[in-house]
Amino acid sequence: MSRHDFSGTPANAADVLAGLRAAGGEIAKLAVTTERPSDLLTLLRAVPRDGSSIVIGMGGAGMA
Repeated sequence: MSRHDFSGTPANAADVLAGLRAAGGEIAKLAVTTERPSDLLTLLRAVPRDGSSIVIGMGGAGMA
């Protein structure tokens, strides 16, 4: 399961990933627009340590 958010980084990224996994996907992928480095921290904090999720920061801050 995957979701792309071109409007920014959702504050509830962990909930979004959990919802994607609950919908039946073995791996959840969340790709979001990152506008500042703090958006990357939001993504990193949202990732469970069990290897069940992939996060991608799109945009200028995602290239940091």
